[in-house]
Amino acid sequence: MYSGTNPSGAPMLTKLKSQFIFAMILISFIVESSGVLASDVKFLGLSDAIKMAQKKDPWLKGDLHRQQALESLSIAAAELPDPMLSLSFQNLPVDTFDFGQEPMTQFKLSLSQQFPRGDSRSLRKRRLEWQANQHPHLRVDRRARLSVIVSELWFDVYLAQQSIKLIETDRYLFEQLVDITQASYTSALGNTRQQDIVRAQLELTRLEDRLISLELTRAVTRRKLSEWVNEVGDDMPGTNLSALRLPDELPTVTLTSEKLFKLSGPDSSAAYLKHFANHPGILAIVNKIRASDSEVALAREQYKPAWSINASYAYKDSVDPTGQSRPDLFSIGVSLYMPLFVGKRQDKNLEAAISRREAVKTERWLLIRNIIASYESHRARLIWLDRRRALYRSQLLPQALVQMEASLNAYTNDSGDFPDVVRSRIDQLNSRIEMLEIEVERRKTMFQLNYLTVTGVDSSGVDSSGVDSSGVASSEKKEAGHEI
Repeated sequence: MYSGTNPSGAPMLTKLKSQFIFAMILISFIVESSGVLASDVKFLGLSDAIKMAQKKDPWLKGDLHRQQALESLSIAAAELPDPMLSLSFQNLPVDTFDFGQEPMTQFKLSLSQQFPRGDSRSLRKRRLEWQANQHPHLRVDRRARLSVIVSELWFDVYLAQQSIKLIETDRYLFEQLVDITQASYTSALGNTRQQDIVRAQLELTRLEDRLISLELTRAVTRRKLSEWVNEVGDDMPGTNLSALRLPDELPTVTLTSEKLFKLSGPDSSAAYLKHFANHPGILAIVNKIRASDSEVALAREQYKPAWSINASYAYKDSVDPTGQSRPDLFSIGVSLYMPLFVGKRQDKNLEAAISRREAVKTERWLLIRNIIASYESHRARLIWLDRRRALYRSQLLPQALVQMEASLNAYTNDSGDFPDVVRSRIDQLNSRIEMLEIEVERRKTMFQLNYLTVTGVDSSGVDSSGVDSSGVASSEKKEAGHEI
């Protein structure tokens, strides 16, 4: 850009310095007012994204049909087997096929009805009802899981978007840096060396590479988010995720069980067991255990006899060849199915039913243990993120700002090096991005905690994700407790 010794290098360098300082002030103003400038842009809020995912989730619709199928089967299982009707000609002579030739020839109408063993019908109905009762809990669990999945993807897009915004804001300053170092080097008025020019260009290249990486992350997470908020033929707002924009402000997220979060010590274990016993995943397994109880009871019923009743009416020709009358015949009888050899059938079926029930019980304890462990790990993570957040707010960010201002003042007064200004600006940029990462991780962790503490059955489909009704709120709006 410049070559040789330039007598007017000093005024040019001073002018570039002034432009750089003015650019820093202007960019700071733009960053502070960016929320106002973008107020008319239509964004996809976190709450809206979660509601769209819950509304369009095919699994929820399919699970409702699975429940309805089991409910219909439970009604059918309580009914008696269909009666059997049979019609037959018996003892018909094959030489003449004359119905009145032989006295034993008759037309017979039979009707029989089977009755299952003991209370088998009611037990089959009860087993299917318990299986159907699992599904409302599974849907609550699914909606809560969707809140976690969609929120994590939404926050990943948000983090990439805001990091890109911060870096693009500072990129102009690094472009100015390259011009200033070149001007200072060619004018030979300062202490700028050739490696300073290379360093300035290197920092600008690193910034460009960082932007490319973040653009890739944003593009990938957008596509992943589209799996949950869009569907084929969707014409709702937010369908075009290639141009998706998220709000510049982080949404408000609150812990749905603050009291449980504050518990510690020996009392926490009992409280955890009591609370997590009402988790929808646990309640679904409880219904599964009850269905297994019905299966065991049904296996015990197989030791009882089954029986059936049958009745028949036999019609004969009213007069035989000798002129004697022939009466019609009526029969009725009862049949019993006797379980006499139970060692390899009933006993083994009962053992299998009991083993299946015990296996389901272990599923319950495994899930409770997993939920408690996950809750404690996420709880510890949130506590440490709170500490890091407080450290960044009280010390790191103010110190990075003071360092940047001090290096800028020293450079303005020709008592400091420009690389120090660059390094301080990079440190402040990194600190702001790291602070943003902490804020995002805190909210992700709170969504995980809210999923683990969700309870009850909500047939209306309203999620309990912990997001306020607007879905958009200032991260500085509320600071009490664990409300962000």
